[in-house]
Amino acid sequence: MYLLVNIFIISIIILYINIYKPISKLIYYLMYFSLLTSLTYLLFNWHKDYHLFNNMIYLSKNNILFSIIILITNVFMLPIIIINQRYLYSQSYSPDMYSVILLSLIGGLLMITCENFIILFLGLEIISICFYILICVDNKNKKYIISSIKYFILGSIMVCFLLLGISFVYGATGVFSMNKSLHIINHDMYLIGLLLILITLLFKLGIFPFNNWMIDIYYNSPSIITLYMSTIGKIVFISCFNKLIILLKYNNHIINMIHILLIPTLIISNIKALKENDLKKMLLYSSISHTAYIINILLINNIYIYKMLFIYIISYILSFTVFFSIIITINNHYNSYNIKYLHGLFINNKFLSIILSISSIYLAGLPISGIFFGKLYVIQNIIYNKNIYLLMSILVSSIFSIIYYIKIIFHIMLFKKTYRDNILYINHFYKIILLFLIIVMIFLGVFPFVIYNIVP
Repeated sequence: MYLLVNIFIISIIILYINIYKPISKLIYYLMYFSLLTSLTYLLFNWHKDYHLFNNMIYLSKNNILFSIIILITNVFMLPIIIINQRYLYSQSYSPDMYSVILLSLIGGLLMITCENFIILFLGLEIISICFYILICVDNKNKKYIISSIKYFILGSIMVCFLLLGISFVYGATGVFSMNKSLHIINHDMYLIGLLLILITLLFKLGIFPFNNWMIDIYYNSPSIITLYMSTIGKIVFISCFNKLIILLKYNNHIINMIHILLIPTLIISNIKALKENDLKKMLLYSSISHTAYIINILLINNIYIYKMLFIYIISYILSFTVFFSIIITINNHYNSYNIKYLHGLFINNKFLSIILSISSIYLAGLPISGIFFGKLYVIQNIIYNKNIYLLMSILVSSIFSIIYYIKIIFHIMLFKKTYRDNILYINHFYKIILLFLIIVMIFLGVFPFVIYNIVP
């Protein structure tokens, strides 16, 4: 309760500040105050399990951990947004976006902690509306407006599926509570309702057959907003998907259907990423592939899934944020995401070259990365369950991902062709942020047991 009130009040204060002084450092201080106080509150209540609002919100250890991750992600993503703001404001960006970011955080926290389908719907609507606004915050760029309208139309259709699914669940059980509906496992109307809710979450996560739509929307959105939606949004939707898997864990037919959808998701996304020379689109295809691996972890039925899940998610967020931050810098300099602008980068900017190469190695899932341990865990369980087709798709897609990330390193290190203005200058604070994220990423890759011991 304190979290939501705190974040909401600060977001309203920021809106009022924007009326009188649109570009004010006070906005940033208030953002950090809101994030850090909320984070402190969660850390002090880490050991507690309790319900709020007549059992509609449940603060379990795993829910709190998901909430902590999105708050910490916001903390280190905010300076990345601020540092790139001179490019934002030159394109008529409104500082109101900081208030909208906080409001989207409220929707995300509601979705993560919900134990009631009505709260799930409310949280989804809040975060979705905030994403629509953030995508078209530059109202002079026609590409962003079109992308926002597309997302709004498709999102509205998917919300209809969600509401229809919730109504079916209520019709079968007579309650909106997720826990109280667990005893109904074979009722046809109940299963149809959960299936409709599942379709909504598959769309939000970009799983086949919705992958091309999500790539189109995310690619044609402002890069900073794409980074935000690909990290914060993904954590939120994965946490909700986990709640749905718990309700469906006794229905093997739907679980097998999800496994079948993951096979083309892995193959198609990695093949398209392999053919891409556009770094932004390549990374978005890779992001969908990583989402499929995370869902594979959720579908495993044993007591260690949350330990491996959080190792994978944290490693993905760190490496994805570092990589995407660098390609945003490249785009700010050249107004292009083409891989050719990496040629000779090692000669002109060794710091960016090394950071980008390390994050590529981690995203490829090579050893000493948390992503590698997550993939290994998935493969071990698939071999145990003798799912040959899924195993082959994971192995093939892993090989493809290694190839296109190694291709990036080759362009950085081996290509000698350089451009006259190929020197990329970044300020020292930006370097400190990237260096800190890389150090944390390497540390958690070498010592994954730190997360393993924290997660219940």
